[in-house]
Amino acid sequence: MASNEPSDVYFDWSDSYGGGISDAAKSCKGMPKITQCRNEETDRVKRWDDWTWILRIKGQRPITVTIYHDGELKGEETTDGEMTMLQLTIESVTRKYRGVYTLEVENDLGMVEIWRELKVVR
Repeated sequence: MASNEPSDVYFDWSDSYGGGISDAAKSCKGMPKITQCRNEETDRVKRWDDWTWILRIKGQRPITVTIYHDGELKGEETTDGEMTMLQLTIESVTRKYRGVYTLEVENDLGMVEIWRELKVVR
């Protein structure tokens, strides 16, 4: 992806809470982990609707999240913040967004990967 080319994928970080207490401090240790992700491997989205992929990212900071669409780099973001919930969004999907999205999460201790297929339906 050229540096002057805008990405179609938007990254939005937030915190998650359990019992009214932020889980950021306990979740930002060790190797990267992806949790609280839907189990389905395929998302079917109607044309012109928004597609979101919500995950919880744990692991020692700084942490880098990279997303690929059919092997092509679509976006990358590094954070050293304690936010653990990540929502990836593509607005107004069309058929050009069909395919396999691979997400890599990496820190100094390792890397994990997860994928999801997006199908655009009428």
